[in-house]
Amino acid sequence: MLQPQPLPPGHNRQRPIQHPRTVLPPRKRIPLRRIWRHSTYIPRHNPNLPLPGKLPPHLPSHNPRISPTPPANPTNQQPLTSEERNLRKMSEFEKKGITRSYSTGPYNKMNDTEQWIRLSQGCPNNCDFCYEPSKRIQFPFPLIERNKVKIMDMNLLSQKEVIYTIKHLGGIKVDNKVVYYELVCGIDHRFLYPEIAEALKISRFIKIRLAWDFAFTDQYKLRKAYKQLLKAGYRPRDLTIFMICNWKISYEECLKKLYLCAIWSVKVADCYFDGQLSPNIEPIGWTADQIKDFRKRVRKHNQLINFGIDPELREEYNCQ
Repeated sequence: MLQPQPLPPGHNRQRPIQHPRTVLPPRKRIPLRRIWRHSTYIPRHNPNLPLPGKLPPHLPSHNPRISPTPPANPTNQQPLTSEERNLRKMSEFEKKGITRSYSTGPYNKMNDTEQWIRLSQGCPNNCDFCYEPSKRIQFPFPLIERNKVKIMDMNLLSQKEVIYTIKHLGGIKVDNKVVYYELVCGIDHRFLYPEIAEALKISRFIKIRLAWDFAFTDQYKLRKAYKQLLKAGYRPRDLTIFMICNWKISYEECLKKLYLCAIWSVKVADCYFDGQLSPNIEPIGWTADQIKDFRKRVRKHNQLINFGIDPELREEYNCQ
């Protein structure tokens, strides 16, 4: 049996004795002069060595007083946002006159039950997709002869003193019966105010359509107009959101808008660029598959808003 070796004198059991060879000499620190804090070391014999006080052009500046130099390589740029992509695509979409919008000038036609009139023309917005002239003209009031009247003005709310026009229409009766009005084109939220929303409700304007032609980021403006109409007395099912499709607003962005309309419980009317109508829609901003898919989604969306359930499942599974 091995016997433990006796400990040398002065040995501490908790701290063993260090061998002299394990003790390293202190390192001699040689200061390395860094020429640029943001760059790698550049030897002094390099002829491209920058002068003191100047920064190489390929390095960013951390001085807040100096604006950063944009990168020369376009691949290093930040990715574009959805709005920037849409603006860049603007030049690709030109009106071809496939189906022009409503003709200009006064209009007054009717059948046995309905009457179609135009009270004004012109819109100050000058949207790229629209044929409406920018000069605003108001026409004389036609004689109202039916209890259902459809107003074909492209942007009635942009006209001067429109609130008096709405109130005047609300006071008209035919055969001692009130008249119900419908705006064929979408309401421009930029000209909608609480007083106008209340006047529309009092004057019996039904089936209100609210235009959402541009980016998904306009949701805050649309929600403000949506709440004004609800406060005036309209129900969500009484409202419809107009969306222009097959244009510079991408298919994916319109899907986001459609989802938000489902949250608001409002119907959607999908309008296609250059006044095209189904089934003869020429792909311009979207592909043919995207147009077909979006029309299918809008149809299903409106069914769920109108019925609260999917009516097609009743026929498929013979539900009672």
